[in-house]
Amino acid sequence: MIKVTKRLIIISLVAILVYSCKEKSNEETAAPTAADVTTIGTTLTNFSNALAIVDSTTLRKLASPNFVLLDEGKDYDYPLMIQQIKTIHNMGTMTRKPQMFRTVIHKDVAWSYYQVLVNFRTQQKSIDLNLLESAVLEKTKEGWVIVMMTTAPQTVK
Repeated sequence: MIKVTKRLIIISLVAILVYSCKEKSNEETAAPTAADVTTIGTTLTNFSNALAIVDSTTLRKLASPNFVLLDEGKDYDYPLMIQQIKTIHNMGTMTRKPQMFRTVIHKDVAWSYYQVLVNFRTQQKSIDLNLLESAVLEKTKEGWVIVMMTTAPQTVK
């Protein structure tokens, strides 16, 4: 696996933004709407719920073909993410509640960051986590899909 650094993350985000800002030939880009912001929140919530129950059909539908998850200094493509989630799911059950979305849209690219309250239960114990996640999404003909997601424990201020 590639070692992910802050510099690589920043370069990736800038590359996605620059690519998305290029004028598209033979296409017009509509201005973002409140409906887009709502749809993005729904997409991220549905993805989070699908992660909790390892619903690979929904996850595949909501992820772009070149999806990558950055988690705890590791990068996961779609197959590796599914494998990791299945391993975690085999140890217990999980609920995820994303909230407090902050989203910016520029043409056909959006980025959002939000808090996720996670509860993981095994037969022996229950663990609560507060995560801070961010996602880069791209608008396609089918709707908004997640290109890249990061997740990290949320620190207390």
